[in-house]
Amino acid sequence: MTDCFEPQIFIRHHRQLRALQLESQAWFCLQDTARLMGKPLDERATYKLDPDQRRTAWLNSNGQWSKQLLISESGRFAILVHHYVPENRALRH
Repeated sequence: MTDCFEPQIFIRHHRQLRALQLESQAWFCLQDTARLMGKPLDERATYKLDPDQRRTAWLNSNGQWSKQLLISESGRFAILVHHYVPENRALRH
């Protein structure tokens, strides 16, 4: 069974970033992170991450549920380093 959550929604550059706090750890929606980075990231991009840096969950956004791949905060930093673009420095903050 896949978990279901109501994420926090942050807006950056007029784009949403869904995130949630699970067991005192921040998790981010890969699809939203990819859109902010301007990179086409999918599940394959997470294969370089450790298993504890990725998970799947159902997220409710604007009244609609969708199955999303989530990456942990450390996974997000790893992806930002691996897919380095100078303009994305602000995403680390």
